[in-house]
Amino acid sequence: MRFRYYEFRPRLIPTLATLCMMVITFSAGRWQLNRVAEKAQLQSLFQQTRQLPAVNLVRPIADASVLRYRALVAEGQFLPDKQIYIDNREHHGRSGYHVITPLVIAGTGAAVLINRGWVERGRNYSVAPDVPVPTGRVQVLGTGSLASQKFLELSDQAVAGKVWQNLTYERVRAALGLTVLPIIVLQQNDITSGLSPVVEQPDFNIDMHRGYAFQWFALTATLLVIYVVVNTKHKTT
Repeated sequence: MRFRYYEFRPRLIPTLATLCMMVITFSAGRWQLNRVAEKAQLQSLFQQTRQLPAVNLVRPIADASVLRYRALVAEGQFLPDKQIYIDNREHHGRSGYHVITPLVIAGTGAAVLINRGWVERGRNYSVAPDVPVPTGRVQVLGTGSLASQKFLELSDQAVAGKVWQNLTYERVRAALGLTVLPIIVLQQNDITSGLSPVVEQPDFNIDMHRGYAFQWFALTATLLVIYVVVNTKHKTT
């Protein structure tokens, strides 16, 4: 291709290499845009879920995932001797515990784990704080949460008495002798005993994916410009 003062003379190997790189970077940008669409849909579903009426936990749960972020109601009695503390939980930059107390649901005999809130760690690191448990029949209002399956434990002391590093339903069965519903209720009502409510607000990172998409597309454009500049020569005659 010839212009008045410049001549475009691309070579085969650099052309193929540049095309391959442009296909990769452009595809990565498209993938990020697809993630934007997916995350936007999830965010919409999350907002819709929060508007649905509360679910009363009075029957077995077939699919716990549909109850995540749903408003939940559980009525029954706490099991104070089964209360545990999940360590290394942050709240406004301070380290502490999530206080987990099983609740036996009235009329069913089934148990559900109630995350009653966050409490700050005391000076004695190895000793869990003494958080009183309400007695008698109580009604817990909260939102559904799932036990995390993604965690790394560097110590074999994952369960030390009432202080646990992470929560799994298998550990609840083994350590507490309880079979619980596969959902955790983040209690929002009647938070007492110096506890702060735990709120699970997902970050869908939509803007992050938009930023990544822009970067990939910008890299695609940069490769094209470099390719054109490198292969365009000034005519000597």
